[in-house]
Amino acid sequence: VKPIKYGLILFFSLAVISCSSSSDNGSSTTSTTTTDDDVDTTDTTAPVIAEVTAVTTPTNDSTPNYTFSSDEAGTITYGG
Repeated sequence: VKPIKYGLILFFSLAVISCSSSSDNGSSTTSTTTTDDDVDTTDTTAPVIAEVTAVTTPTNDSTPNYTFSSDEAGTITYGG
């Protein structure tokens, strides 16, 4: 793979999908929760996303179906 192609593939992969925890206000990727025993717990682990249904072979359809899932509740934003 040529370096240019690799860079474009990497950029596209990073630009298409982003996730955030439900307690994320957009300015941080961590959230802190206080448990019943007053111990603060900080979630620094990014949500794991998985492709469920891939976009089929490119066609003239400008709105193809694409499905993915996350292991955490929250807002999922994607575009491209």
